[in-house]
Amino acid sequence: MTDVNYLADRVAVAETVAHFAWSQDLKDWAGLRAILADTVTMDVSEHLGAPSQELSADDFVVASQAMLEGFQSTHHSTSNVIVEVEGDHATYRSFVVAYHHVPADEVDWLVVRAFWHVDLQRIDNEWRLRRIRVVRKAPFAGNPELYAIAKGAAGKGGREVSASPDDVRAVPFRMAAAMSDRDVEKLVANYTDDFDCVMPVHPDRSFRGADQVRANYTTIFARYSNGLDARVIDSVVDGDRVWTEWEMVGTRADGVVETIRGTVIIRVEDGRAGAVRFYLDPVDAPDATAQLNILG
Repeated sequence: MTDVNYLADRVAVAETVAHFAWSQDLKDWAGLRAILADTVTMDVSEHLGAPSQELSADDFVVASQAMLEGFQSTHHSTSNVIVEVEGDHATYRSFVVAYHHVPADEVDWLVVRAFWHVDLQRIDNEWRLRRIRVVRKAPFAGNPELYAIAKGAAGKGGREVSASPDDVRAVPFRMAAAMSDRDVEKLVANYTDDFDCVMPVHPDRSFRGADQVRANYTTIFARYSNGLDARVIDSVVDGDRVWTEWEMVGTRADGVVETIRGTVIIRVEDGRAGAVRFYLDPVDAPDATAQLNILG
């Protein structure tokens, strides 16, 4: 016979995760805080490519609010739930379909289909979220840039404030000029502090923050001590995004010339790069081992 307490725990675990979904969609940040353990691991590496983070409960709420506040509406729906309980620890697995909407000039919705893997801990006889892992196996439906649009819309009444096409296009050209001057501070000034770099071809190399931009390009500029020529070959503005084709030709101290080409899609926020999708790679050379891994 199945233990009644075990069944009650399974129901309580499922209800706690249901509160997690409801708190996000209702933007009930106090309700979210109430179901968290003191520290929470958020792992979206298999969803957005960002590294896993261990956060205090308060910092987790702040991060959730920053991600979701700009959306006019969201709807998280779970199914195929499996709950396992062992003592004061539990695991929850389910399918999740999440709809996101924010008014935008382009496609204004995004649907994510993923798995939720949640670890919970019993604390003071209540189940609390300890780790949340989001695994996305299906491609995005709708506008994959909607996270960036919502981030720009937060605090602006839920609507993205559009810059002029000339202002948007100017950002990559300022970047190229700073790269050619090998002026790292001039370059970093073109990025927001919480700049988000997504590298779809090399997801493990994605990163967040202008400090990492500074570190990466300090290394690049030192490598090309005999000169670096960075050029935007072509650009197309689409709302607050600019699609750019790049070529970077650098000369090392030993006279070896290396070339990097590819595409960068830049989301511009208040005249600076707030997020990019980065597809630059070294051009094949006879000595492939000499190629620079600019992705760090």
